[in-house]
Amino acid sequence: ATAMQGPSRDRSKRPPTLQIGEVCEGVHVWCTTPAVKADPSLAFGLCRILRRASPDVFVVKQVDPPGGEVEVGAEACYNANTGVDYRTVSDVTVLSHTNDAAVLALLKDRYLQGLIYTLAPPMLIAMNPFKNLGGTD
Repeated sequence: ATAMQGPSRDRSKRPPTLQIGEVCEGVHVWCTTPAVKADPSLAFGLCRILRRASPDVFVVKQVDPPGGEVEVGAEACYNANTGVDYRTVSDVTVLSHTNDAAVLALLKDRYLQGLIYTLAPPMLIAMNPFKNLGGTD
């Protein structure tokens, strides 16, 4: 199984990414698993592709939240950005993958770090921290 690499000068240091119609064992993807369906607060679960079960089904191991192996339809798998320090990424456009799950993961991680502003040109996303930020009387 093969996968195309994202744009990079040193491709050996970047994790593999999943291209349409390709499978690469070890690629991290966001998908809806039984654990996600059981917990409505989760939108997607982070999984690692183990193998292809059929032309349109992957066997994945759920990584976050931790879980077992499950079969997931290929159409429900979305590339995950791995190795990204979300504290330093304030612009969605610099991500290799900008699917719904990848952007939600960025926003969630930045929010949990207290970083409520994220660029998504031409917009600025501001998430309500539900606390006083100071600077007002």
